[in-house]
Amino acid sequence: MDRSAHLAYLSELARNGFVVASVEYRTTNEEIYPAQLTDVKAGIRYLVRAHSKRYNIDT
Repeated sequence: MDRSAHLAYLSELARNGFVVASVEYRTTNEEIYPAQLTDVKAGIRYLVRAHSKRYNIDT
């Protein structure tokens, strides 16, 4: 999917104080389910658990 497909909507969320991130994940052509969930969870862990202070994220 084009990464800019939801850019307008996500930009509006960011302007209103929400944290917005684009997580890259493997598609079902590359790996079977639930690998996609594992990838997204890893992205969330990276931002929220490991680097929330670095990126000024209020958990």
